[in-house]
Amino acid sequence: MSLFKKTLKCSVIAVITGAVCLPPAAVAQRIISVNVNEGNGRVPMSELDLAGAPGVRTNNWNNFPAGNNRTILGEDLVFADGTTVGAPFSIVVAGPPAWTAESTDVNDRLMYRGCYQIQSDEGTVTITFEDIPFKYYQIYVYISGQRNRGGSVQLEGDQIYYIRGDVFPDEDGEGYLHATTISVDPENPAAVNNGNYVMYDQLEGKTQTVTCTAYKELYQTDHARFNLFGFQIIELEDDRTTMIFIE
Repeated sequence: MSLFKKTLKCSVIAVITGAVCLPPAAVAQRIISVNVNEGNGRVPMSELDLAGAPGVRTNNWNNFPAGNNRTILGEDLVFADGTTVGAPFSIVVAGPPAWTAESTDVNDRLMYRGCYQIQSDEGTVTITFEDIPFKYYQIYVYISGQRNRGGSVQLEGDQIYYIRGDVFPDEDGEGYLHATTISVDPENPAAVNNGNYVMYDQLEGKTQTVTCTAYKELYQTDHARFNLFGFQIIELEDDRTTMIFIE
């Protein structure tokens, strides 16, 4: 396989706003996708299941068994093309897992089944990426509240995003909602928009930590319920605006 740089033509609007150009569907191979599987492995994704937000929807999701302080090593992970990621890359997830019944769902619906579920006010789940094998990259986090509940997602040292509600994508990839709310009014928590994923762009560095926090008092709900379903890390080229492709 030879590595090449694919030039993506951005619109004038994208150039002016600094928006990242992405292809309509992910054919990039330098993507590491992780599905949070139920602790007993009841809802694994197959290598053919497709999932992910527009532009990064792909197959070959790695199944991660939910459990507190679980580690997945690079030698047990594959890129979107099925090749092994390898050492020393690793991912550690710390937080309360949820138990899920077996399911006949496929694709995106299946990815949004197994989860870490935070049930305590201001409780957290953390995802720590160590020895990241990319120079520049994006991180996607797939998460939602339960019913009218929700929480926040924050990359350490970066923007915090607030999410509310349990709107899920369909198995054909439709229905992804990018969470973009960056503040909460305690007098009007319902103003937080629905969402089911967060994206951090143009990142660099060998280590990153994402913290997902559930809220009860802030969102004025009866219980805290915030669910982490999966995440991706996607390599960008040296200009930080396009993805690495392989043919």
